[in-house]
Amino acid sequence: GKVCSFEILTKGVPFEVDEKGVVKNTEPLDPAKQEVWQFSVVAKSCDPHDLPSDEVKVIVKVKPACQAEWIGIRERMDFSPHDGKILIAPEAELDTCDDKCNVTKATVSIKLNTEHIGKGCDRDTYSLHSQRKLCGANPEAVDLLPSPLAPDSWTRNLPTDDGKESDEVFAFDGKHDSVIVPLQIKLGREFSISTWMKHDDDDEDEGDSESIHRKENILCISDNEEMNRQHMSLFVRRCHLVLLLRQEPDSGLEQDGFAPAEWRWSLPEICDGSWHHYTVVAPLPRAKLFVDGKAFIENKKNFNVVNDFPMHLTKKVHSTKVAIGGCWMGGMQHVSNHFKGYLAGLSLLNNRVESNSAIQCLTRCQEKLDFNAVEDMDSGMAVSMNSDMTSITINGPSLKNVETLLRKISYVNTRNFPTPGHRPVTFDTELTCSNGRHLEVAPLKSLLIVSRVEKPVITLNAVLNIQEEAEEISKGVGFLKDFQIFAHSKNQADEYNLDSCSIHMPDPLSSQLEQIKPPLDLVKQLGLNVKVTGNGVVISGVDKLENYERVLSGTLYAHANPLNLNQRKFKVSCSELNGRYSSNVLEVVQPEPQSSLSDKLVQPAGNVQPSVDKQGQGARLKAVTTGQSAAAGVVIVCIICIGFIVLLATVGISRIRNAQRHSNVSGLEDKQEMEWDNSALTITVNPMDQEHHRRRRLHHLRHNDDDETDVEEEDEEEEVVSDDHEDDEDGDGVMESKMKKSELEWDDSTLSY
Repeated sequence: GKVCSFEILTKGVPFEVDEKGVVKNTEPLDPAKQEVWQFSVVAKSCDPHDLPSDEVKVIVKVKPACQAEWIGIRERMDFSPHDGKILIAPEAELDTCDDKCNVTKATVSIKLNTEHIGKGCDRDTYSLHSQRKLCGANPEAVDLLPSPLAPDSWTRNLPTDDGKESDEVFAFDGKHDSVIVPLQIKLGREFSISTWMKHDDDDEDEGDSESIHRKENILCISDNEEMNRQHMSLFVRRCHLVLLLRQEPDSGLEQDGFAPAEWRWSLPEICDGSWHHYTVVAPLPRAKLFVDGKAFIENKKNFNVVNDFPMHLTKKVHSTKVAIGGCWMGGMQHVSNHFKGYLAGLSLLNNRVESNSAIQCLTRCQEKLDFNAVEDMDSGMAVSMNSDMTSITINGPSLKNVETLLRKISYVNTRNFPTPGHRPVTFDTELTCSNGRHLEVAPLKSLLIVSRVEKPVITLNAVLNIQEEAEEISKGVGFLKDFQIFAHSKNQADEYNLDSCSIHMPDPLSSQLEQIKPPLDLVKQLGLNVKVTGNGVVISGVDKLENYERVLSGTLYAHANPLNLNQRKFKVSCSELNGRYSSNVLEVVQPEPQSSLSDKLVQPAGNVQPSVDKQGQGARLKAVTTGQSAAAGVVIVCIICIGFIVLLATVGISRIRNAQRHSNVSGLEDKQEMEWDNSALTITVNPMDQEHHRRRRLHHLRHNDDDETDVEEEDEEEEVVSDDHEDDEDGDGVMESKMKKSELEWDDSTLSY
C-alpha cells in the first residue's frame, strides 16, 4: 500500500525522521564525543491493517564542522634577548575549509600588546637626563620629578614604583599627594614642558556638578602669599589638556590689551587609562601639543584658545611657588586642585624649544613588530602600521600573498636587558568571497614570552691605600690608582654603559680642611652631571665604562693640613639603568702621608694595607716595603755615628776640665809659699841669687803651660775647649805678672853700701 510515515525504532538517539523519510538530528552533534550513530527505521502503510515494513539500519557519521582557521602558528613563542628578533608566524597558512568560496579580498591584522609593560612598551629605564642625552635633546632642561634617591630630592615623600624594571613612576591620589618644588621659575617667551601621564576618567565624580569644573593640576606656578593667582598651570579638566599662561605686568603688553592665556586640547588619550607622552611647545603667542611623539592635528572641534588681560601689578606678592600634582593657594596657604593619576619624566626647558626629532626619540619604543618584505608584495597589496610599530595590517586580493607577507613579520627588542614577561600577539582576519559572502575566521591568540636575561656583573677594581707625600696631599691626590671598571655576562657581545657612579665618605668632609675635586672640564666635555656634597660626589649620565674610569681616576682628594691626617675612607660604587644593576662597593683608604726623617724614626716600617687588586699590586707593595727597609738601615747608621761623636766630645771636655783644675791648684800653692810677713825682718839679698831664683820660677810655669797645650791639641775639634784654653792662658799671664811684681818688691831701707 501507500507509505504514510516512518518511525525510528532505536530509542535515545538524537534524530528524527519526517513523513518523507528525511532523517534530521534533534541536537548539535559533537564528533569528539561520538563520531558514529546507528539506529533502525521502518515504514508504515496508510492502511492501518498493513504491517510495517522490514527494519532498515541507518548509520550516521559525524564530521567536524568546517571553519576557516590559521594553522602553523604556535600558541607560545620564546624570545631570548640575544636573539635580536624572531619570526612570529614563519609557517602560517589559512585553511578556508570551503571550496565554494573564491577569496577576492583578505585582511589580516597583527597586534602586539605591550600596555602592561612599563609605560606602554619596553623602553630604556635610564634617568631623564640620560634619555635626553641619548636623544640629543637640549641638556638645559630641568627634571621636576627627580629620583627620590637623588641628593636633596623633593620627591622622597611621593608614592613610586620600585624604579628598577621601568623608570621612576609617581602616583597621585587626587586628594593629598603633591609636592612643592624648591625652585623659582619665571617662564620666558619660549619653553617646552614634557611628561608621561596615565590618567583615567573618574567614574566616582560622574553626576557631580563640581567635577565638571574641577582642575587636576599637573604643574602649577602661583602666588606664594596673600593671593591665589595662577601665573602658569598645566592641568586636566574633563578629558581636556589645558595650558594656562597669564601675562605678567612687565611683559610689555598694555593692561587693557587681550592676549592668548589658555590653550585647550580635547583628545581621548587623556582619559583612556593608558600611558601617553605629552609635550607642550610654546613659542608664544602660539602653543603646540605633541602626543606620543607626533604633532596633534588641531581643528575647530578639538582645539580653542581663550584670551585674557595681563595680571595687575601688586605689592602683596613678592615671590611665586612651584607645585606638582596640585596648585599652591597663597592666600589660604595650602595646596588644592590635586591631580589623580600617574606621572613620570616631567621636565621643563625654559627659554628654549625642544626639537621635533628629540621629542620623537624620547617616546620611541625599544620593542616592536618589524616588516621587511616590500619586495615580496604583489600588485594591489597594502601594508599599514601604527607609529609604535605594535600593529601591522596586511590586505589585498591574493590570499596566498597575504600568507607570504605574514610569514615575514618579526618581533624585535633592541634592549640589552629587556623587561621579562609575556606579550600577547593577536591575529584578526576578514575574508570576502567572490559572491560577496563574508567568511568568518576565528581570532587567534599567541603568547610571546621574553625570557629573563642574566644580570651583568659590574666590578670595580683599583690599587688601594697608596701612601703619598704630605705636600702632594695638600695639592690634591688621586686616591683611585689604576682604576678599572669591568662588566660581563654570559653573552660577551653585550655593550655596557653606566649611568651613575658615586664616591661616598662615611665621615663628612671638614669644609675648612678637606676637599674632593672631580675633573669638571672632563665632566662637562662628556655631558655628565656632577653633584658634590659634604659626604662625597655623585656623577650621573649614561656613558661608556672607559669614560667613567677617566672621571673617577681624575677625582682628587686634598687636605690643607695633611700632617694631621690619620686616614680618609672612601666607598665607590656604580650602577646601570637607573639603579637596576649595581656594582660592588670598592672601599679605599687614603693613609696618613709619608713623613720627614725625624717622624720616620717612630713609625713602623711596612705600613701598607693589603689590596684586593690582583694585577700589578704585588710589585707596588714590594717596592714600598723595600724602600722603607732601606730607609730604616740608613737611620740606624746615622744614630750610631751621632752617638759616637757625642761620646768623643764628652771625653774631650772631661779631660780639658781636669787639666784646668790641676793647673789652678799648682799656681795657688806656689803663691801661698811666697806670702810671708817680712815687716820685722831685715834681709840682705844678693841680686845674682834673686835673678837665678826668678829664672827657675819662670821655667816651672812654662812647663805647666806645655802640659795644658798638649791637652788642647788632642781636643782641637771642639770649639768650646779652645775657648776655655784661651781663657786659661790669659789667667796664667796675669799670675806671672803678679809674681814678678812680688819678687821685685823688697825693703832696702836698712841696707848699707
